[in-house]
Parts: sequence; C-alpha cells; structure tokens
Amino acid sequence: MSPEHAADSLKLEVRCTEKVPATDAEKLFEWGQDLWSIDSYQLAWRRWVTSFTGYIGDEPVCHVGALTHTVSVAERDIPVGGIAAVLTLPASRRRGYGALTLGAATRFLRESAGVPYALLFCRDQLIPFYGPQGWQKVEDPVFIQQPDDERESPLNCLCLSLNGAPWPPGTVRLNSQPW
Repeated sequence: MSPEHAADSLKLEVRCTEKVPATDAEKLFEWGQDLWSIDSYQLAWRRWVTSFTGYIGDEPVCHVGALTHTVSVAERDIPVGGIAAVLTLPASRRRGYGALTLGAATRFLRESAGVPYALLFCRDQLIPFYGPQGWQKVEDPVFIQQPDDERESPLNCLCLSLNGAPWPPGTVRLNSQPW
C-alpha cells in the first residue's frame, strides 16, 4: 500500500449493523452483474447476520458480512465465524479499505462472538488478498449443503485462527449452505 493510500485508509470508518441501509446496499451490491464471479457455480448461499460497512465520509466503499455457526471437522463440532460478501467498490480498491473492514469483522468474531476460527469461501484469484492477512486454505475436503444435496465445495475454503490454534485436520461438513 502506498503512503497516500495508507493515509486514505485512516479516513475509513467501519460501521457494524444488522442491516446495511437500503441506499448504501444499492451502491455496494447493485453496480454490476456477478459481483463475486461465482454465479457459474449455481450455488445457494446463506445470508450473513452482521454487516461491517466501510465508509469514507458518508459514502460506502466496502462491505464484509459475518455470522456464527458450528461446523463438523472429522465428526467433531467446531464453532466458527463465517465471513461473507467481502466487497470493495472498484474505484476504492487497493487502498486497504477491504483489509481494514475484514479486520473489524474478525475482531468482532474473536472478541464478541468468542469463536476460535473464521471461515470464508473464495475463488483462487482472491487467495493473494487473504493470505497476507493470515488466512490459510483448508486442505481437507469441505462439504456444503445445497437444496438438493450435500456436495464438496467447488470454491476454496479459507480459515483464520482467531486464538492461535491451528485448524484441525479432517473432512469438514459445513452443515449449512456456504456464506
């Protein structure tokens, strides 16, 4: 991040809400088609519960959704925080806004929700964004629920330890639609 972009990121205000205001949601989520380039997978998605929206002044520039859930890893229940709908508007990218907003969401999951891990789903192209922030690919199979069946996720599942413990090995059953 360049020095001018670092200064810009200091101006970012992250607001935590249950629902993004309608006019802000329109700006964030209705500017294009297939915003996450995942429509081709034809998956049903679970909605997030808490929104973290980054603002510069009164303009929304990025968003991260969060939820809590329990997954099964090698048939053992593990509480997790789900990270969903990570998005930075094209004109605001590469300024650190997404990383700061994601950091606010993971702090919330660690401090308020008390979960030991956060999980998200993403395409290969986004691993370079998440990797430097400590996210690691779950190497074991991850099975997701869909309306007609349970199937292996076609997307990467990334994990962030929120307590320093490594992600446990074994097949992961999300027991939910992906988020």
